[in-house]
Amino acid sequence: MRILLAACLSFLALCSTSFAHGSFVTTWQGMYPNSQTDNNVQAGSGSYCMVCHWGSNGGPSWNPYGWRIRDNLNAGLSITDAITEAGTANPDADPVGAASLVEIVAGTQPGWTPGPNNTQYTPTSQNSGQNPPANILGSLDPASPLILYCSPGQAGTLACPCGNPPTGSSRGCNNSDNTGGASIDAAGLPSLGQDGIVFTTSGQKMSATSVLLQGSAQNNAGAIFGQGVRCVAGSLKRLYVRPASGGSIRVPLSGDPSVSARSAALGDPLSAGVEREYMVYYRDPIVLGGCAATSTFNTTSSGSLIWLP
Repeated sequence: MRILLAACLSFLALCSTSFAHGSFVTTWQGMYPNSQTDNNVQAGSGSYCMVCHWGSNGGPSWNPYGWRIRDNLNAGLSITDAITEAGTANPDADPVGAASLVEIVAGTQPGWTPGPNNTQYTPTSQNSGQNPPANILGSLDPASPLILYCSPGQAGTLACPCGNPPTGSSRGCNNSDNTGGASIDAAGLPSLGQDGIVFTTSGQKMSATSVLLQGSAQNNAGAIFGQGVRCVAGSLKRLYVRPASGGSIRVPLSGDPSVSARSAALGDPLSAGVEREYMVYYRDPIVLGGCAATSTFNTTSSGSLIWLP
């Protein structure tokens, strides 16, 4: 089937929905078993082919993600390797600079971006300025390159230890300023070649000393960490230390080393395609809910980044 699919793509024969499902999509689903991306396409169009193809029946017309995979197959890569390489790239040129794998993990579409910003690829032409198909369900792009998780007390994550639950999702445990819990977000491109990632937080204590923590593994169940819950695990690196202003920090600032440079300096050089986990923990000397007197800090929610070349 792998040889037949490569031939289908290389010689531009029509790729029926059932054929695509029997080879490419089966491999794709095996690589990304927790993603809802292809299910969203199926529910909207009736065809898994539209993960990669412009039309519901496949054929010699591709979106940017499918075109990238096609080029990889024509270069001699296996289906698995072709999909893996395309995951580290941002072929649909989405506004937040998210790699295809970031979008897949978020359950969004790696081949489509909102508005008249899509390119349709055929063997003889590239038609830019196209709208995405109206029947694609789900978000076309994530709002941020950071995929958030670790909401205490939700989705199998530990509850807050000091009777201090957050007031909403994507927040850490509530703090002594009663902000409802602190959150983390990121903007920019997580690229080793042009690292522009900047993290911001909100909802911390007004001027708390804060630490951006990077981990090499994700612990969805979480671990009690002061008055909060830490889901960042593995090899832990303290990237930046900053005092909050108005309950927020922004790192790195102008003049600081980039995130990837700082990680390398601390003994964790990043490579294309790797995932790293991020959160901020911050000083909160007023201990809530009868927790131990040593629990003088709290945490934001957590998020993951996929690093690009």
